[in-house]
Amino acid sequence: LHHSSGSLRQEIKATVDSSTVGWLALQMLWPCADAPMEIKTRVYRAVVFSRLTGGLTAAALGPMDLYTLEVCHARRVRLIVAGSWRCILEGLTNEEVLSAAGLATVESVLRIRRLRWLQSMMMRPEDHAAALAVITGHTRKGAPQLTEAGSPSAAAGPYLKLLWAALEAWAEVEPAIAEALKRGWRRLPY
Repeated sequence: LHHSSGSLRQEIKATVDSSTVGWLALQMLWPCADAPMEIKTRVYRAVVFSRLTGGLTAAALGPMDLYTLEVCHARRVRLIVAGSWRCILEGLTNEEVLSAAGLATVESVLRIRRLRWLQSMMMRPEDHAAALAVITGHTRKGAPQLTEAGSPSAAAGPYLKLLWAALEAWAEVEPAIAEALKRGWRRLPY
């Protein structure tokens, strides 16, 4: 679904459209005040959110693509929470509404999926030699993907930069990862 220009707009549109089909199929559930919010959010995750984020783990989303997904997600969660609380949610931020529903942002879910994928590859690198070689820049063509210190270079691909940003976010809460990042990509513990 990638455009020849490298844009992911068509893929984003396809995931939003697919999630809309799931959303509309259950349109009687969302405003129902008798259905517990926990049930609504479970159904939402399985039927709508999975379609909204499916296949995007390996995509290097731009800010506008991510914004489109976040807006779609937040609008729908607002309707779920408003139906359960029987009120209008004016004055609440999207983060407050997501927290009330027990749901995470699209960005954080995709970041966790990327880290799990990377972790699974690094646990058995012999099974993923080609993918790891491309991600870490061990290829013969093109500019080096990594600096001498082992962090992404300016010429690094967008997906490598996304993985590095996800690792940096993880490092904020996990001291062992922070120490490993200081030593560079090639020295990350598996």
